[in-house]
Amino acid sequence: MLLLHPAPLPARLQFRLLYFYEHESTDSGLQGASDEVWVSGTGMDSAAVTVGPDRRPVAETITSQIVGDVSDDRVRDGWRENPHVLLEFDLRRQSDWPRTFTTTLMLIEEDSGDVKESFDKLEAAVGKEVKLAAVTAAGVAGGALAGAALGSVVPGIGTAVGAAVGAIAVGVYDDVVKAIKEGLDNEAFTPVPLTLTVADPAAITRQPGIGTPQKVQIQEHGARYEVEYDWHLVG
Repeated sequence: MLLLHPAPLPARLQFRLLYFYEHESTDSGLQGASDEVWVSGTGMDSAAVTVGPDRRPVAETITSQIVGDVSDDRVRDGWRENPHVLLEFDLRRQSDWPRTFTTTLMLIEEDSGDVKESFDKLEAAVGKEVKLAAVTAAGVAGGALAGAALGSVVPGIGTAVGAAVGAIAVGVYDDVVKAIKEGLDNEAFTPVPLTLTVADPAAITRQPGIGTPQKVQIQEHGARYEVEYDWHLVG
């Protein structure tokens, strides 16, 4: 169902952070009772998979700013009244439906290394794998690309792209997670994909999963965290 800027659509879809819970810490007694956790996200919109110059699909991602220390009350408590917008997707871009939106959450617990450098390495790895998964999923529509205009959307791939990005194997990120720990002395957590599928743009305001607080648990390196988030419509 190809729609160009469907009329009743809101302008933007936001992925927002509502709260961060630290149930168990990675830190030893020498480091303190609480972790210092930083968060970022990479976004994939199935509408961002388009026809490339060689008539093969290409994909673009968006990446958020780094947010932290999210385990500090001075940071997370303010989200109760003013949720933090981590990523924002343009709903009015040319698109096919169903359409999927995936936020891949990235968390790093700061020990003594450079947080930005750690995120640079993690984001590069995540962006690469997300694009590869999206393009591979879109590749099954190769016949539809033959006569398609450069830069046009690839029809019929929304659900497949969301499923592919959400199914990236945990082991894919093992090497970069290990390198951050050994070379940069920070704890990187395995990235967590969270996908929203919108089948009918005309019913997007009633879409399950939008406007409803949700939680995802993260358990690794001896820590147990919970990230509370929602998908939110604007405009």
